[in-house]
Amino acid sequence: MLFLAGDCRMALQSKLFSGDPLLESAAMRDQAHITPGARGPHIGKIQQALALVDGAAIDQDQSYGPATASAVLAYKKKRGIINFSYQTQPDDIVGKMTIASLDAELLERERIPTGPLIVRPVHPGARPPNVADSALFRAPAGNRLAVGGPTVGATASLDLNLTGFQKIRVPPRFTATVEILNGAGGRVVGRNSIPPSDTNAKISWAFDPDDKLLPVIRLNPEPIGPATAMTDAGFVRITKSPFQLKIDSYKPGDGLFDFSAENGLSNLHVEVRAPKMTGPSGPAPITVNPRGKNGLISGNGDPGVPGGVSGGRPMKIVGSRRKINLGGEHETPGFEDYTASLGFSACPDFPDRNHRAFRPWTEDRDPSVFVSDGEASDICIRNTPVTDEILAVIKRIKASPCRLTFSGRPDAFTTLKGAFSGEASIADEIIDEAIVLDFP
Repeated sequence: MLFLAGDCRMALQSKLFSGDPLLESAAMRDQAHITPGARGPHIGKIQQALALVDGAAIDQDQSYGPATASAVLAYKKKRGIINFSYQTQPDDIVGKMTIASLDAELLERERIPTGPLIVRPVHPGARPPNVADSALFRAPAGNRLAVGGPTVGATASLDLNLTGFQKIRVPPRFTATVEILNGAGGRVVGRNSIPPSDTNAKISWAFDPDDKLLPVIRLNPEPIGPATAMTDAGFVRITKSPFQLKIDSYKPGDGLFDFSAENGLSNLHVEVRAPKMTGPSGPAPITVNPRGKNGLISGNGDPGVPGGVSGGRPMKIVGSRRKINLGGEHETPGFEDYTASLGFSACPDFPDRNHRAFRPWTEDRDPSVFVSDGEASDICIRNTPVTDEILAVIKRIKASPCRLTFSGRPDAFTTLKGAFSGEASIADEIIDEAIVLDFP
């Protein structure tokens, strides 16, 4: 803020300054400016104003001593309050421009609504939280989101009864808009809840779209800006009411945002989830791997296969229900691409292999995405480690009957055979390369 000579008010308007004859006079006459050494109630008001609008740690003793003079000088330096008609640097005197600036900032604070802090998701709108959301806040103490209290520096644990926060759902590469009412002087602190098997990319980031001074980290469409901790989702000062906050998303996961001001606390859960991903188009595999026993596993050599993928795909499907490809992307025509692990959602973006696309999660309960229990008649897995998460998903989604075609690391064969011993029969196999299991 730059003040020029003559930029002053004819009458003070803030409740603290208005009507004080010495302050009113200083606001209108150069001869009435206030200098170090002055004493009286009007000095106490200046001291109070400096503490309120600039955080000055000074005694309100009604004496314009060295500490008050230093606070005045610091205040003027931050705001560039200089009378260029005779100055090149700010001084420690309270004259017309300084009184006008203090009065304006006091008035702005007095105009802040006194109602409760309100956080209102604008785009997209809020969704009601569910019981599963509370698990996000049950992380170990070192990872738990700290909630700013009504006074600076206060912290508390989140209430797990879900009454203290809202939820929005956004896709990757999206920018949400949130409006904050009655929060001026408060702050927003964001943390990302990093899922297991994370692919090392930030989930969400909050920023002030009007901030022209600080570098802004953006995640939409691709992450840019200085590198920060994975769990960090931004820190924003709430400067006015209403205040518009922007939240970028990049990869699937959960962002947890704490809004705190003198008049309340609020929390927002940003659920980042990939939409349904349609599998590749094109002909089904036509080349059988000659090393297989029953012709159920594809070999190499098919022309025009998606993404250059050929061998190890299913040659024959067994049912008319959903066909799910776990852990890969664009591998088998007619199969939908999914991930069994939220943290393993990233995949190369076809046709641009230098960027990421994001697979939907089998455990995402949104009706447009969720794979229901017993809904998959055919499952394909290629070159993806067989984790406990994948085994649990197979057990949950397999229909009756269901065919599982797997190609990949040899150690996974033992895992699959052990997990489904007595439950599935081996329909085809290539030792240490591929296996087909049939569930009745």
